[in-house]
Amino acid sequence: MPWFALLAALGVGLLLVERGPAVRLPAIFVTLVGVVPLAAGQGPALGSIERHPALAVAAGAAALGVLVLGTACALRWPIVVPVAGLVFALRMPLANPIRPIHYLVPLYLVLLSGLAALVVESVRRRAVPPGLGPIGWLLAAHLVLAAASLQWTGDLTRGSFEIVATYAPLGLLAGFVARMQGARRFLVAVPSVQIVVATVMGVVAVIEHVRRHNYVTNDKVDVTYAYSGLFRANSLLYDPSMFGRVEVLALVTIVSLAVAGRARVSTLVALLTAPVMFAGIVFSVSQTSFAALAGGLAMIAAILWRRRVAIALGVGVLLVAAGVLLTQPQVGKAIARSLDKATSSRLGLAERGTSTFAHHALVGVGLGGFGVATGSTASERARIAPHNVVVDVASELGVGGLVLFLATLAVIAWHIRRIVDPVLRMILAASLTALVVHGLAYDQFFADPTWWAIAAIAGTATLVPRPAASVEVVPA
Repeated sequence: MPWFALLAALGVGLLLVERGPAVRLPAIFVTLVGVVPLAAGQGPALGSIERHPALAVAAGAAALGVLVLGTACALRWPIVVPVAGLVFALRMPLANPIRPIHYLVPLYLVLLSGLAALVVESVRRRAVPPGLGPIGWLLAAHLVLAAASLQWTGDLTRGSFEIVATYAPLGLLAGFVARMQGARRFLVAVPSVQIVVATVMGVVAVIEHVRRHNYVTNDKVDVTYAYSGLFRANSLLYDPSMFGRVEVLALVTIVSLAVAGRARVSTLVALLTAPVMFAGIVFSVSQTSFAALAGGLAMIAAILWRRRVAIALGVGVLLVAAGVLLTQPQVGKAIARSLDKATSSRLGLAERGTSTFAHHALVGVGLGGFGVATGSTASERARIAPHNVVVDVASELGVGGLVLFLATLAVIAWHIRRIVDPVLRMILAASLTALVVHGLAYDQFFADPTWWAIAAIAGTATLVPRPAASVEVVPA
């Protein structure tokens, strides 16, 4: 199993740095050789229909049909794969209660369609390399290190699942985003789809709040509501904090469009949806999401006003706090009662992660090995995490992983500063800030497709856009 994960990571890494079909086609083959057995090896984690052979045949035929149709769409409209992938990567379940098969199969069908189309375009000598430069090499190195750490992880099952559910598919997705090469249609489509999805989720959250019922089952949320009376909406996602993060990233995009954009009609439409998204954050009762929103707004203020950023930040924080307390007074009471307990919990996890890093500083405890290394029970390992991306990377991947992560952040920020388009530069800067702030108090950082999309867009946005039908130049 660890060797298949390493093959998958090597294949995806090569697809992030390749410059021609001589590397691209073998990389696609290596990726499939690693991912297919790895996904099949998950067994019950990905669902099983072995007891229903007829259903298995029907599902296989349907998947093949979707794959053929998706490949045709990807060849005709290349923008479909990265945009659809970013939506499916949000992990909206297709059934309740949620299982990994409910969000992994649609995402993989989109990515496999993209890979099939990439093979065809490579044979035609029309495929566009990712052109990510140093960001591509850093992402590839992180992927390979995470997969290699399965050789010494204490929890191989969880580590393997992280590769097949997060690193491999989202690494592929970053490559497809990069191949858009900053095309205007793509850069317009992404925030548009982002705002639409966040609006739909916000409406669902409002309905959930009114009905006091979540459509996606979350035992932890149900227990909180039963004992404290505090209802947390999670909309179409499993976790309220994950839902709040989606709304925050859409809100900072809207604010960036409002203050730096030039299309007044689209900006007005976006602003009309902002109250729904803010209501979604309020009903999620995610303190981390509010901190992320404050961080994103602070970055926008810093870009716009610079010397007045302190005043703008203070006003923004006061407005956000007032909005929460006015619309949800019971939230303020609950937060006041549980602030010490909540802080201690997060600090305790961070301390355990820091202690783990101190004892395994060189190579870490391996991907997914945090629970075993900290002595957690078997039932706790599936959900325990440091809730801090820096501590998470340091404890599981050691000093090498930490250096790679910090270097990737720095290079992405450097690329964002070089972007000429002020709207795109502001959206990426605010989104990256909000995402990092959220990641400092919550887990699932690398499972968010926004991280990979920001890296890919920042890496290619400074390139000179290529014509849509550019022909790959290769030796005769």
